[in-house]
Amino acid sequence: MPTNLPAEARAKWLKVMEAKSPEEKLRALEEFLSSVPKHKGTEKLVKQIRKQMAQLRKEIERKRAQRRGKGRSLFIKKSGDAQIAILGLVNEIKLSIMQSLTNARINMSSYIQSKPLVGTFNYEGVHFQLIDIPPFYPGFSETTFGTQLAALVRNVDAVILALSKNLDLKYQVEIIERELEKSNILIRKPKTIVEIQRKGEGGITVIGTLKNCTISDVQKLLHSYKIYHAYVKIYGEATLDDIEEALFRAVIYKPAVIVVEKGAPLKLNQKKSCINVPILIFDPNSVDSFVKYLGSTLMKVLDLIKVYTREPSGKVAEKPLVIKRGTTVGEVAKMIHSYLYKNFKYAKIWSKHSKISYQKVGKDYVLHDGDIIQIVT
Repeated sequence: MPTNLPAEARAKWLKVMEAKSPEEKLRALEEFLSSVPKHKGTEKLVKQIRKQMAQLRKEIERKRAQRRGKGRSLFIKKSGDAQIAILGLVNEIKLSIMQSLTNARINMSSYIQSKPLVGTFNYEGVHFQLIDIPPFYPGFSETTFGTQLAALVRNVDAVILALSKNLDLKYQVEIIERELEKSNILIRKPKTIVEIQRKGEGGITVIGTLKNCTISDVQKLLHSYKIYHAYVKIYGEATLDDIEEALFRAVIYKPAVIVVEKGAPLKLNQKKSCINVPILIFDPNSVDSFVKYLGSTLMKVLDLIKVYTREPSGKVAEKPLVIKRGTTVGEVAKMIHSYLYKNFKYAKIWSKHSKISYQKVGKDYVLHDGDIIQIVT
């Protein structure tokens, strides 16, 4: 990671972070790179910046092609409760999953996939939007099309690695993981994840555990980059170098599930794969059980729970609210309507975790899976 960058370079990095368009960001990166001293301590940084610049040039050219009517946009608006990308080297297994779960009708014998396919499947009232990404291959991420698809994958909530029985399983995982890593997307959960979100006021707030440094050290580091207001979210433990690297390398982690085609010689661990994620067997003749296992597994890896709202009349909503584990009553009130949050008096909670019929709680009460909530204003 960069050591002892001059003040001029740190100030120019702020312009990179504030850039509003690809063109503006490219110019800011060029200025930043010109101010970075070239020595062994900055080799990694220079390589990362040049890679970002190459990706931006591809994006700029793609947008120009779209304006000329020769390009296409791959943006897919999120719908449902979670958006999941299906990744794989072989079309058949991915398309078979899409057909079985979403009732899509595709003639696989003559189909050549050149764009993402979209469908939705329902698990106990939770709607998962599936995006079937065109097949990966070595070098996929370095193509213009691969760069576009990587941007799409960065926006999803989780990924499914669909493995064919006709290819070595470990090889398939390695290719997908390698191509994603080239786009700074991780499916192997790192020991440390740092997210830095700038805000308008309130100073520097650190959420998580620091290692060999203090909050004051973090504040001094960010101030040196002209960042005075930000949330620093840490998963695991983070050193000062981890936090500085997060400024330059926008690495993102995506929870993953592996789905193996029935009949494959399963050499991976029966419960966890070589990248330590859950493995499910896909049998198109047992779709109902597969939906159950896939749905529950996705809920687990995404750390989601279901809660149900209750009207004053006593009617409980059939469709659950899907929320992150650890969400409070106040946060749910705000999600439903600002009026409920601003005029909140208390909430009634019916829970399988409680022995009494219901309990009155405040905004800070943390909800559990299956809770029924009625907000009183």
